Amino acid sequence: HEGTYLLIASIIISMAVVLFYFRDNLNFYKKNATLKKLSYLWLIQNAFLSLSVIMRVYHYVQHYNLAHKRIGVIVFVALCLIGLFLIYRKVSLVRSSHFLVKYMSMSALCIITLYSLPNWDRIIAKYNFEHSDTAFVHLDFLSDLRDSALPFLVKSPEQLEHIKQTQRKVFSSSMAGRHKYMTNEQFVLSTQIRASNFKDEYPSRHWLEWTYADWNAHKELSQVD
Repeated sequence: HEGTYLLIASIIISMAVVLFYFRDNLNFYKKNATLKKLSYLWLIQNAFLSLSVIMRVYHYVQHYNLAHKRIGVIVFVALCLIGLFLIYRKVSLVRSSHFLVKYMSMSALCIITLYSLPNWDRIIAKYNFEHSDTAFVHLDFLSDLRDSALPFLVKSPEQLEHIKQTQRKVFSSSMAGRHKYMTNEQFVLSTQIRASNFKDEYPSRHWLEWTYADWNAHKELSQVD
């Protein structure tokens, strides 16, 4: 994670450097062709660096499954790539900083809005258990997901035992410290209590508390019974 944060910091600093050299009247200076070319190379290099961050997260997900921060890094890098492109357009089209702020704000609003639409807790729970044969399943993390993910969190002891055996084969060299994590029994007990409390408590909620994610989760849990 530290390496990823440093890469992102490097990308942001590089964007700031380009904006510094193309500020105010320097942006409109006619004899800045060489400086523009160097800036383009600099932006391309940082775009490549951004893609390397995405590849790093992709490989991390392959081995350790999905998590909120890993999804957040992808979203943030996407914003960085958009920012790099807009800086390129600002320099090449000789635009002011207002151009950059305007379109970057619009892009950020669109990306964040789209990011807020999916039920990520549900997606994470489903994805992580479906990929238990190739990636590490962190029960402690999964047990803290929101109630909307409960339909995918409630597992039988037999299912978790099968996952445990598969995990031992995949991560045979790193399972020695497994005692540090939540046991199958603790996870089953925790999710069953949560599911039971959720089903009992949900009907008494005020209509202002209604969300589609929780309504759908309650519906699925009730159908199981």
